[in-house]
Amino acid sequence: MKPEIVYTVKEHCPYCGAGKEDFIVLPPRREGLIDGPTEDNAIVTLIPAFCKKCQVAFNYQTVKQESIDEILAQGKYITTSSTNSNSGIAYEPFINKIEEYCKKDDPIVEFGCYDGFVIKELLHRGYSNLLGFEPGPYFDKSLPIKQTFFTQEGLEKGAYKAIVSRNCVQILPDLHALMKACNYGLCDDGILIFQFMSVLAVHVLQEYMFTVSFIDKLMQDHGFNIIKLEAPVRPYHYNQYFTVIAQKSDELLEKPLNRPLKPYFSEKERLEIFNEAQEALIAPTFADSVRERLHGFFAKHQQDEIVIYGTGGASFSLLKEIGDLSSYKLKFVDGDKRRDGKVYIAPDGSKHQVIHSSCLKDTQVKALLFAVFDRNFKIEIEAYLKELNCQIADYFYIGG
Repeated sequence: MKPEIVYTVKEHCPYCGAGKEDFIVLPPRREGLIDGPTEDNAIVTLIPAFCKKCQVAFNYQTVKQESIDEILAQGKYITTSSTNSNSGIAYEPFINKIEEYCKKDDPIVEFGCYDGFVIKELLHRGYSNLLGFEPGPYFDKSLPIKQTFFTQEGLEKGAYKAIVSRNCVQILPDLHALMKACNYGLCDDGILIFQFMSVLAVHVLQEYMFTVSFIDKLMQDHGFNIIKLEAPVRPYHYNQYFTVIAQKSDELLEKPLNRPLKPYFSEKERLEIFNEAQEALIAPTFADSVRERLHGFFAKHQQDEIVIYGTGGASFSLLKEIGDLSSYKLKFVDGDKRRDGKVYIAPDGSKHQVIHSSCLKDTQVKALLFAVFDRNFKIEIEAYLKELNCQIADYFYIGG
């Protein structure tokens, strides 16, 4: 049964509680209710906004939480999964960051484990003291993961060297409870390793869209200092992901360790990043040069079958730029076996059956669209296509 779409509009900022008079409401955006193919889906209208007081971005108009809970409870949400993909290369930078800061026997907590890939890989690399929290049903139950939400009540006080999470913080409704739990669970020398998606990634499951400057504020508000920011490109929203490593300041320690609370960005820098992010969310999703290449690719292959490799948020964004797809012959493939046979709803409302990418074995493809943003995913797909002996005559990738 198709999920019932019931919208709700926020009266207050979900972080600081400011009222509508402090909102900067941005243009509406059409997005998929579920990020990827499934039995049921729909196109929804989200309206992002910024809070002028705390500078956080959030979904001002979104789908009611009850509808989202129904989707998650029924297991309809199928996100990108390295366990069900090929090499897991896109997870490497995050896992390597954990290795950089944590010893093999350090107690580490991950929340938002999804299918358990990070914990599974850490176990494979020799880590022995791991604990995960994931309310969904997707992970292998033999892994040290509790099928529940991450809360302070589930932690031992001061017991953990690191609390880590990848692309999960933005879906949590109560950031204050999150930071309180992290403070409670971390030892004095403990660290947070959080990966975030760009502020430009707007999705129905998200409560927030984060700028790097807001994360600095979030940490400062709760007594943490950012000790390292992994976001090499400026403006910062051009990074698809950014990673923050943070540590308790003296404000949270019974015995000070010469760690005064210190912001990572100045107030001037925070305001600059805030303004840049607003402009980016209003601007077209892609640069003019990318849009020109994309339209040129589709025009060139008007008479050919175009293979769309990838059926997540990237494909939706790219095809939204094309508009009406009725004049094109499209074939949607995905490396995730769970998506095989599912239905993908494109931005124009057309429906397409997804086929597992093994269908490309020993074939010659005239045109292929790499429907991914992360270059690591593209590298992973290219390796798999080579393994399949699939010859590609022409392709489009956003990165050239």
